[in-house]
Amino acid sequence: MRWRMTKPEVKAFLQKYELDAEQIDMTQELGHMLEAMSIGLLPDQEADRLAKLYDSLPLAMLPTFIGVENKVPFEKPCIVLDAGGTNFRVAVLTMHANKQPDIEHFAVYPMPGSEAELSKVEFYDKIVSFIEPVINLSDDIGFCFSYPAEIMPNRDGRVLSFTKQVRAPEVVGGLIGEDLKAALKRRNLPSDKNICILNDTVATLLGGRASMSEELYDSFVGFIWGTGVNAAYVEKCQEISKIHAQLSSEQLGERMIINTESGYHRPLLSSEIDMEMDEGTVDPGRSLLEKRVSGRYLGLLCLYVIRKAMQDGLFSNFFITNFSGINQLTTKDLDAYMRQPFGQSVLSKSCANDIDRQTLYYIIDNLFERASRYVVTLIAAILVKSGLGKNPLKPTVVTMDGSTYYNSLLLPNKVNYYVKQFINSKLNLNIRFNKTENGNLVGAAIAALTNRKA
Repeated sequence: MRWRMTKPEVKAFLQKYELDAEQIDMTQELGHMLEAMSIGLLPDQEADRLAKLYDSLPLAMLPTFIGVENKVPFEKPCIVLDAGGTNFRVAVLTMHANKQPDIEHFAVYPMPGSEAELSKVEFYDKIVSFIEPVINLSDDIGFCFSYPAEIMPNRDGRVLSFTKQVRAPEVVGGLIGEDLKAALKRRNLPSDKNICILNDTVATLLGGRASMSEELYDSFVGFIWGTGVNAAYVEKCQEISKIHAQLSSEQLGERMIINTESGYHRPLLSSEIDMEMDEGTVDPGRSLLEKRVSGRYLGLLCLYVIRKAMQDGLFSNFFITNFSGINQLTTKDLDAYMRQPFGQSVLSKSCANDIDRQTLYYIIDNLFERASRYVVTLIAAILVKSGLGKNPLKPTVVTMDGSTYYNSLLLPNKVNYYVKQFINSKLNLNIRFNKTENGNLVGAAIAALTNRKA
């Protein structure tokens, strides 16, 4: 008879440790996210005051100084660069009136600093060697830089830090565009280029915008759900009071893309197991939403949950013996099990019987359910904050990118369910999901071509 009790037992276990997806009150979390977003748009001193007053952790809400009012110029080539975790991509991209990009001279290189530590000169000299074959093909360079960077009003970017095991400490603190131009000069190459720095979420938004008819949608959102999680959206400049002292209203324009850095959000509910996992990471207390939903952390979180479930007697002795030697789980491992619970994955081999398999299934399913509720709440917060998605005839386009979402068996259906239940039915708001090919490259080109410096 115990197999019939597996689901209620797992439910009780998850509720005991405040891990049950249904314990997330999406309406309350929505209000909490909106507060974090609103405070993040204020000047630093005011944001700090309100954060202390409300014991809140505001989102960074980084201005990009990239607008969306200008039409995309067709038949104009742009050099595009994409600095990712492993690879550095270079191409020349031209948008056509049919909204299809031509991508030429495409090349992939190792990300500078990913193989060995580089000095500042070595780092930028590497990049110049990558782009030298195409440097004369355009005066515009769109640079998608997928590392923390503060974007300047002139759309250069100051490197704040490197992640993903890239080692180039001398580069941190410098301006990317300025240092790249200096490296071009050292090589006696043309350096009078219009360089626009942006991050991958902003590039995703712009890439989605380029693939859709703007007349049919009210605005665009870029959403990354892969190793990490982040979102960018279009905000009215009058709402971004933190930059009002930097630029006049004429210089600002009407709207600007905001990089929310939403992975750093601190959710209202923190379970004992969430906190235990967080304490074991290299950055405890940071990236708390990311640690609930992203591909980098879902496997690790599941590892902690399974260990707690073993202590509470939810698994057989066979499972405990076999699983005790496992010290690492990835999100791919979770998805492999959900696709083939009787297969040869590391999790499948740990199970003694269907009770173990069902217990494991319900735990993993709940973690994906929980992640979906958080992600849909974040999308809802963006819609409410910006006033988007009110007209069902012109919904907001959410361009989704990232392997965690697209490679998952469960996430797309779960997300669609909560969009229908929460965003459509409860909030009466409307979105349409979109997927673009080479969105980072397309978005980088659009940023450079439509946001030229005066």
